[in-house]
Amino acid sequence: MNIDRIPDIIEDNLFGLYKTFAVTGYYSMVQHPSYTWIKTDKSVFPCHVFHINPVMNEDSLMELISIIKEDQAPPFLIFRNEVVTGSFVDRLKANGFRQVMQWPGMAIELCKDFQWISDSPFNLVIKKVKDKKEINDWAGMVEQILFNKGRLDRDTLEGLTLHADFSLYTGFYNGIAAGTMLSYVNKQVAGFYMLTTLPEYRNKGIAWHLFHTALKDAAAMGCNCAVLESTQQGLSMYQKVGFKEYCNFAIYWMLGKNSHHE
Repeated sequence: MNIDRIPDIIEDNLFGLYKTFAVTGYYSMVQHPSYTWIKTDKSVFPCHVFHINPVMNEDSLMELISIIKEDQAPPFLIFRNEVVTGSFVDRLKANGFRQVMQWPGMAIELCKDFQWISDSPFNLVIKKVKDKKEINDWAGMVEQILFNKGRLDRDTLEGLTLHADFSLYTGFYNGIAAGTMLSYVNKQVAGFYMLTTLPEYRNKGIAWHLFHTALKDAAAMGCNCAVLESTQQGLSMYQKVGFKEYCNFAIYWMLGKNSHHE
């Protein structure tokens, strides 16, 4: 891997996921010269304004702020810390935005002889999601853990399962759906998203085995790189596998706005 390009590769995969979700769900994508966002009125995801130009002029910034205040665009902005200036952040704060999260952008080189962990224990089964019930169960867990019970569009998720480049995984513990993960492959790069475990089933190895299953499948597909954006809680697990941190994504929220625009 070209180390200098890894931050761009991580970002391209994330935004590729956003765009493919929009195309699959027949959502409109608004592409301004200084930012992009997706009209996802039926779904809480994706809920960020992205491809932000940190040197946008004052008129463009005020236009963006106005459409967010009018609930026409998501109230979350996402950008790499490394590509913005302090003055841009100051302008955001002066207009009611605050940083609410930071995601380390991580990557690892893949090969078919990657060192895998042993098979899952007998009481843990990892399956790819296929039918409507499995999609509904998968979405319900993700909504509960990641999106404060905001609604995910099941029809779009069903459409994604028909793409060869998408895989939705569920981890079953003693036959009960207890964890989730999404894998998205683009240009031989596998991106891993929405890794969750229900609170009552944590510390049982579910996330670990979901993650390794997706890694193994990506390598088998010929992917040469895997990328993700980590929470602080998941950082140590990814580092144990060999993922390294290459950039950081800042998420800014407009104070007082709902997480999902209507």
